[in-house]
Amino acid sequence: MDKENIAISLGVDELDIVNILDASAELKLNWEDIEPGGAFEGDNTLSDILREQEVDGEDIYDIHLPPGTSSNPGMSATRDNIINLVDFSYSKCRENEDIFFTTHAPKKYNFLEQMWVFDKLFRSMDTREISIENNSAVSKWYEKEQISFWGFCGDSLENMEDLYLTIDSAHLPQYDGENRSKEYPGLRNKYDNIHRSVDPEVISEIARDLEDGEFTSDKAIEDFLSYISKNVEKFNETAERDYFREDHHSDPYLPLAQTVAMCGNRIKSIHLNDPETNNLPTINDYKRSDALQDTLAFVEQEDIYLVAEPEGETTYQDALRYEQTLSKMLD
Repeated sequence: MDKENIAISLGVDELDIVNILDASAELKLNWEDIEPGGAFEGDNTLSDILREQEVDGEDIYDIHLPPGTSSNPGMSATRDNIINLVDFSYSKCRENEDIFFTTHAPKKYNFLEQMWVFDKLFRSMDTREISIENNSAVSKWYEKEQISFWGFCGDSLENMEDLYLTIDSAHLPQYDGENRSKEYPGLRNKYDNIHRSVDPEVISEIARDLEDGEFTSDKAIEDFLSYISKNVEKFNETAERDYFREDHHSDPYLPLAQTVAMCGNRIKSIHLNDPETNNLPTINDYKRSDALQDTLAFVEQEDIYLVAEPEGETTYQDALRYEQTLSKMLD
């Protein structure tokens, strides 16, 4: 992996920092940026902001939209926010169609209804790719099976081919060591490489939501499980250990390794944060974690971006330090 597969999350007023980096920038917006008086007020567009900051659009990897569903205008991927996302894309970022949006999913939804939301969104959005970041609390976009289902949709459904995933390593639920594999029919035998760590209750929940769809839920779940199994096999080709068979409960990056293994190359980027501190892992953290080392080896192979998210105001020195830390992990 070259260093251009690293991105530093920067605010609107910090974007010029990218000019001293080998890394790209993730433009992280807050609500003030898109509200009256903010950076996008009136006719201001992303191109205007880039000119003001003297930043080349090719140095911007993605635009991280503000979270939440109830603010005005809402920017999460919900039925009510489709028009907001489409309008922002066309009116504010039209000259930069190659820059994808990273946004968030609602915490509560029906899987079949959310498929409709994405279908409508992408038909309206035209060519813009969108990556959904996993939620930080219990929801329907939280467990690795739930996240992987949307990777499966992006991989297999033509109307969702522009749907991708962003994984925040600090948002994933920590593994409790419980074997929950014996409830879902056929999971143990045909998909033996994943059965010990796939939660049958989550799979069953997805199946129930899909029952009223145009395709049978049984066929959809069968294809979904095959998708997971194929991805895990590919991950295991480079991994030194099998994180679906061996005991690694004490490794805080086990959930990251399993989620990345199940989602494969539908992942656009990983927001690399320590599950305990929510800060960028240190080099020592990296050396102590087999799961993190094997995950980053896979990330390198698949050209998935690593994104560092500095807390608070970012200085030139902060950005360089974050870039150097990520680069050392990938050496």
